[in-house]
Parts: sequence; C-alpha cells; structure tokens
Amino acid sequence: MMKFFFEIHKGNPQEGPGSDECTERALRVIADRLPVNPRVLDVGCGPGRQTMLLSQLLPKASITALDKYQWYLDQLNASIKVRGISNITTINGSMDDMPFQEQFDLIWSEGALYIMGVENALKYLQGYLKPNGFLSFSDLVWIKPDVPDEIRSYLGTAGAEDVSREKRYETIENAGYLVEDHFVLPEEAWLDNYYAPIAKRLKMMDEQHGDDPEYQEAAASEREEVAMYKKYKDYYGYVFYVCRKR
Repeated sequence: MMKFFFEIHKGNPQEGPGSDECTERALRVIADRLPVNPRVLDVGCGPGRQTMLLSQLLPKASITALDKYQWYLDQLNASIKVRGISNITTINGSMDDMPFQEQFDLIWSEGALYIMGVENALKYLQGYLKPNGFLSFSDLVWIKPDVPDEIRSYLGTAGAEDVSREKRYETIENAGYLVEDHFVLPEEAWLDNYYAPIAKRLKMMDEQHGDDPEYQEAAASEREEVAMYKKYKDYYGYVFYVCRKR
C-alpha cells in the first residue's frame, strides 16, 4: 500500500494543507526583525513548496531544508536546479536527531512537528534557535468544541494529536516561547492546494491500477480523508503559529 501512497503523492507541490499566501502571511509577522542574512531551517520540508517561497522572500538568507525522505529532497533539488536557486541546501536527516552544531535565526515547519509530538518538538528545537530566534509552524488542532466521535477517532487513528487550538497555544508558551501571531488556514489551503492535485493523480492512476487491490486500498484511504474533511471541516484545521524564543 505504501508504494501506491508515494506514487499517488508523487510530484505534488506540498505534503499537507498550506499555501503561498499563508506562508507569506506568517513570515510578514517577523520579517522586519530578522537579520539581513538570516540562517533559516525548514524542518520536514517535504517537496519544498514553502522552502522555495522562503528563498524568494528572503533572498539573502541561507536556508537549510531537512527531510528524511530522499524522494522529497530529489523533487526539491530538481526545483532548485530548474530555477537556479543558490541559497537552499538540502539535507537528508531526521527531525529528532538533527546534525547541526549551529543555531538558526528562524526555524520553519509546515505540518510536520506532529511526527515527534509537538510538545517534544518545541523543547527540542529550542536548542537550535538563537536567543530571541523565531519558530513558525502549522499544526492540526480542534478549532470548535463538542467534536463528534467519528472525526476524533479517525484523526486519532491517523496520528493527529487530540488538542484544541487554545491548548496548543498554552503548550507553546509553557515550552518557553511567546506567540507573536496565529491564524487558521483557509479551506483553499486544503481543497485547492493539497487535495485537488491528489484527486487529479488518482483519476489518472485509476486507469492504470484500478484492478490492483493494494491500489484500491490506498486510493480509498485518500478519498476517505477528503470526505472526512469536507464533512467535519468546521471542527478541525491547521493553525499557523508564529513564535519567538524567550
């Protein structure tokens, strides 16, 4: 099933909800307080849609993009080469065992910190931030109370943390950060930017692999995720948090 997961997601510009508009909005909060030549780390960069944008918005930055899946990094490296970008370096590595000695002015992570647990990640990444450095990340949380059992169970099975928007805010501050800004990602960040490319890919792959039981299982899982979001989108979403290390 995993081989079809990677095939379904192959070539997608991002591996979770997000948009250039949201990335730019989050960066605007802190851009004028970054050094002229900031050191930036993109943790769990995936195929690097946001990495590429950060390189444009911060042309004098030195950006390191970290991910443990080489096929994502290969896609990002191809984009870097095509566009002739010189301020991004990619590294294959795990976010919970990063190979860096230096500290960064800004750590960025869109939809990836849940992999090691957001609270654990907040504490771990502090050691890689300069004093008063910034951490910007997006995370899936409940945005409405009285969550139906069906979606709570579904997201729990998928590995999402069972936490409200307010509780995540509290966790961030208890971990030693000040929240400079936070906002909920709009529906387009899910439906247009993430799910639409997957739907297009599934339509093509249905013709090639429609009789394969493993593909059918993988495709059904993708379609269920979209259906659950459309049914329960009022209850959960990604929130972008822009934080400063105390």
